[in-house]
Amino acid sequence: MDLTEILRIAQVILGIGLVIFVHEAGHFIAARICKVQVEVFSLGFGPPLFSWTRRGTIYQIAAIPLGGFVKMLGDEPTQEGRSYAREQEQTFLDDPATEKAKQDSELGSKSVGQRFFIYSGGVLMNMAFAVVVFPFLFAAGVPFTKPLIEPLPGGIAWHAGIQPGSTVESINGREVFEFGHIQTSVALADPENVELMIRAPGEEHARKYSLTANDDEQLGFNSIGVTVGRDPKAIIYTSEGSAEWKAGVRSGMELLGVEGAPSAYGPFMQYLLAGRGGEEVVLHLLEDGEELTVRVTPEPSEESGPPMLGISPAYNVVGALRANDDLDALGLQVNDRLITVCGSPIFQQGDLARALVDSDQPIQLLVSRDGRDTTLELPRGAEEFGRERRLRLFRDIAVTRNDKSGEVTVSSSGVAFELGMRDGDVLKSINGKPVENWKTIYEVLGEAGKRNGPVGLKVYRERGEEPGHMELTATLRRSPIQQYGITTKFPEHIVKTEGPMESIRVGIDCSIRFVEDTWLTLKGMLMNSVSPKNMGGIILISQVSYSVSEQGLAKLLFFLCMLSINLAILNVLPIPVLDGGHLFFLLVEKLKGSPVSDRVLGYSQMVGLVLILSLMVFVTYNDINRFFF
Repeated sequence: MDLTEILRIAQVILGIGLVIFVHEAGHFIAARICKVQVEVFSLGFGPPLFSWTRRGTIYQIAAIPLGGFVKMLGDEPTQEGRSYAREQEQTFLDDPATEKAKQDSELGSKSVGQRFFIYSGGVLMNMAFAVVVFPFLFAAGVPFTKPLIEPLPGGIAWHAGIQPGSTVESINGREVFEFGHIQTSVALADPENVELMIRAPGEEHARKYSLTANDDEQLGFNSIGVTVGRDPKAIIYTSEGSAEWKAGVRSGMELLGVEGAPSAYGPFMQYLLAGRGGEEVVLHLLEDGEELTVRVTPEPSEESGPPMLGISPAYNVVGALRANDDLDALGLQVNDRLITVCGSPIFQQGDLARALVDSDQPIQLLVSRDGRDTTLELPRGAEEFGRERRLRLFRDIAVTRNDKSGEVTVSSSGVAFELGMRDGDVLKSINGKPVENWKTIYEVLGEAGKRNGPVGLKVYRERGEEPGHMELTATLRRSPIQQYGITTKFPEHIVKTEGPMESIRVGIDCSIRFVEDTWLTLKGMLMNSVSPKNMGGIILISQVSYSVSEQGLAKLLFFLCMLSINLAILNVLPIPVLDGGHLFFLLVEKLKGSPVSDRVLGYSQMVGLVLILSLMVFVTYNDINRFFF
């Protein structure tokens, strides 16, 4: 761990501590304004790491950094307050002459309005923190990921014809200035009416798209099927000592393409496809206007991957089609399995692009449909396609993984290849268990990897050399991960306002946006339109804080403002033991003219504590599951 990482970790700890401090300071200041004696001001729970006393108040940093508390005189004593406040009871409060002053400084002696102000002080301070800090951040400039999108093949945006690299300017009338806004706005909007203003690459004006979002089970919320787009200029970032660096690649160079990779894809996707086999890649680069060609051989990392057989699902099933006259003439259908295209076999991602776009062969497809082979071809004369027409045809076919059978693609450096398995072979059974889909394969291989035992395979080869059945026995193997050391960052831009009034306007708009988003997220979870698996606790907060700190102090403070608003909204929920629970009981007291009974208060506090502890266990489980699995 170098000094930079240590400083980033320190920033995260101080940042999260700042948000907690702001909340508790709100209660503290409100109590002081109402002349209530504060006995303990604590950041964290549990035994104190260190503490000091000033003007009758114990200030402490406690061992468990999961929040904080302010213990006031006359408040329902918490375990922490009882432990420390009673040990150092202020002598001036023991003097009979000051008994009235003691009573006047108790929380219970204050009016409902004063107590309401004290319990809402943390929420008000969290909101004030965001409202005050946001304008300063936007005046200085905050880095964000550009709202560029890449429609996922077969998704809603893809069916709508939205081009890769398009910029989303607004969603349902709300300005969008980062990619995260797109996902959040779509997830929390009415799924039947998602209105986007989108500007295609190279165009000056945006077009309106009215789409219907659908539930994405993997994400756990409504989506239109987009991922973050990459800048057409693929600027390289590489680390000193990596394979690329040794070959002469330097950060700041532009990746133009990769030799032998499908030209229908962008430069970085070409790099990913070419490098997946762990073999040498030939990069075409641009530096200071000069084109360079560099050969890079990957180097094995010190860590090995999990035990593997060296197989993966074939990538050759037609998942969706867009309107296209040539597709209509071909007669291609959804769920067709591509066997060959223009004479080339289709097994892996990229094979279709290479066969269809980077080929001058007549357009002819051999597909498997309903268990029978069918040949599809364009009418006579249509084989004289230009590149643009072939590219359009390719982009209107969404090819997906063949997860519903045991068809495999085989890594040339894996165990399966050494045993004689080849692309297109079909696993019929594994360890005696019939293979119905790839879920079965994943489960059996996962179990075999844990016990490091042999794996029995029954394989059927329908085409190619020596078709027929094979029975094999394999032992999974850990292999070093081949590293190239090259990355490209998602495109960023700095959002900076002009003048103080614009900064204030954008800051207030941003605060309102996050309040609405937090409320709509909670509502979505109650209505089951947002999956609870998206909830996270201190582990997720720390991870995200550490990640955004890499983009600079301004982005970290922006995230802390968002976190401060989330904390305010969650604390105002009417759950006993939270601030919102106290506020709810104060409203009841105001309406009925007297406080709720000790019995009701005690039982409600117990229920609230169980709810909060259960929630903490659940979000911690989510965090661990997300982090490790």
